[in-house]
Amino acid sequence: ADKIDPIVARGVLLDLPAAKGVERLEPGYAVTPDDLDAAVEHAKVTLVPGDVVLVRTGHMQLFHGGDTWGYNHDCPGLSTKTIRWVRQHDLGAVFDDTYVFEVWPPEDWAAMMAVHMIHLRDMGQIQGQNFDLEGLATDCADRGRYEFCFTAVPEPFTGGCSAPVAPVVTW
Repeated sequence: ADKIDPIVARGVLLDLPAAKGVERLEPGYAVTPDDLDAAVEHAKVTLVPGDVVLVRTGHMQLFHGGDTWGYNHDCPGLSTKTIRWVRQHDLGAVFDDTYVFEVWPPEDWAAMMAVHMIHLRDMGQIQGQNFDLEGLATDCADRGRYEFCFTAVPEPFTGGCSAPVAPVVTW
């Protein structure tokens, strides 16, 4: 983590529940490329290389409601089918609001944490989880705007492969 530069880029919130007309995605829901495309359409944006995408599933609502057990177990998340979608859009980073990042339980126990392995190890894709996107989703809906300046500075842990960040959105 001591080798990761601060991130300053256009951020885009992909609000999956809003695009589907639901409060939150159900635990264990495997997000597909079609889901991501629908959220891009809902946001009325065109993704460009280097964008930082924040994927809201609504799962953080469990944590806010005091159901930490529910938040820390089965969760919606990116399916293996989204790996190619992320690569095709040449995203700078992908973050979401779940404990695991990818769908849990996994689609295939023999390929557990496949999205992590392919994103991080094989693609060098920056990713993160546990982002509280509830307030941002409200702000985006109120403004009718789902793009913003996104800034995050990773803590410089020597030799680490991950680090906490305190992201900032600027309108």
